[in-house]
Amino acid sequence: LVELMCFTLGAGLQRCCLAGGLFSRKGPMHLYLATAVTLALSQSLGKVAFKYLTYATGTIIKSAKLLPTMALSVWWLRREMSAAKWIAAAFLVTSAAFMALGDSSVDLNFHPLGLFFSALNLSLAALQGNLQEKILQHHGAEVDET
Repeated sequence: LVELMCFTLGAGLQRCCLAGGLFSRKGPMHLYLATAVTLALSQSLGKVAFKYLTYATGTIIKSAKLLPTMALSVWWLRREMSAAKWIAAAFLVTSAAFMALGDSSVDLNFHPLGLFFSALNLSLAALQGNLQEKILQHHGAEVDET
């Protein structure tokens, strides 16, 4: 929470001083609010997931964010993805799954709730990335606006 508050204050100062005012924006406010909520929730769930997984496994599992990000981008933003990209993403996610399975058999602190919280974290992070892309691509916003 402190981290997000610091980011908010820093971004507010930057918008006030350099970007034409705190409330000037190109995208609709609901997309910015949705981006903020998904960021806060995904970061929080990521921290909770680490309570049930080793740091190494949690970090490896985060690479699986690619698949839901791609799927949401194709479905919602109508992006096209080649078969090679889907295959590469599937291999990456499969390797992350094997890592988690290996950890579950070795680590006594492993708990399946860690995988559940990680899945929620990845889903929200994928949504957040696609919300940012929608603001940038479809509304012509600058990177500092998101």
